[in-house]
Amino acid sequence: MIVPIRSTFVESPADWFGPALAATNDWIYQLTPADAAEIDAAFRSARSHGRTLETLERADFPLPSFSARLSHALDFIENQRGIYVLRGLPTALYSKDDLRLIYWASENISEPPSRRVKTVISSVTCAISAPT
Repeated sequence: MIVPIRSTFVESPADWFGPALAATNDWIYQLTPADAAEIDAAFRSARSHGRTLETLERADFPLPSFSARLSHALDFIENQRGIYVLRGLPTALYSKDDLRLIYWASENISEPPSRRVKTVISSVTCAISAPT
């Protein structure tokens, strides 16, 4: 079976090349001290209750203010550029396992279960990076 070759250009905000993306910063968010503190408090609460990647529930990782930013990031990934970076979490304060829990929580606890599959697929393009 011969599959037809697409003969039209993709027209989408997610259709970008490196130089064009580098010329903008709408896909980068610098965490505020309050954001980092909220993430840290949620992480410490989850750990104090013995939560792991396997046992973590939405209520174990409360992000009352920052969850709005996470929702924005997911929307931006799905409907805009297809990439979103959160910068400024002081990663040196956490072990790799701690960072995995924070990342997992930010990707899976911020959205209802029906969107988790999309979120995990999108997580390839959403990163938490150290301060610049």
